[in-house]
Amino acid sequence: MATPIATLRALSDLAPLLDRLRSEGLRRRGLTLPRQRLLLLLHAEGPLVSVDVAQRTGVSPRAVTPLVDGLVEAGLARRVPHPTDRRSSLVELTAEGSRLAAEIQQAHDAFADDLLGDVPEADLATTLAVVEHVRAQLEARAAATR
Repeated sequence: MATPIATLRALSDLAPLLDRLRSEGLRRRGLTLPRQRLLLLLHAEGPLVSVDVAQRTGVSPRAVTPLVDGLVEAGLARRVPHPTDRRSSLVELTAEGSRLAAEIQQAHDAFADDLLGDVPEADLATTLAVVEHVRAQLEARAAATR
C-alpha cells in the first residue's frame, strides 16, 4: 500500500543505490561531484565569470577558485580574459572538457531512458511532483535549522 511511510522508505532505499552508481561514474572519470556539476554547467551555459559560477552552483565565491583550478589542472577548463571587463576572466571548457561533458550527458540520458523509458508519462509526472515536493520540504526544514 502506498503510504507516506512506505514512500519515504522507498526513496531512502533508492538514494544509496543512485549514489553508488554516481560515485562509480565520477571515480571512473576522475571527477568530484562539484567538478562534474561545474563541467555540465559550463557545457550547458557556456563561459561564465566566477561570481556566476558561485551563484549557479550554490557554492561560496571563496570555493569557486579551487573548483575551477581542479578543472583547469585536469585540462578540462581554462580561464580567458573577459571581452568587456579587464578585471574579470571567464571560465570556459577546453575541447576535452566539452567532449567529457557531452559524454557524461549522453550516458546520463541513456541511463534515464533505459531505467525509466517504459514508465508511462503520467506516472513519471506524478513521481517527479512527489520528488520535488519532498525536496522542497527537506530544503525548508534545513533552512529553518540554520
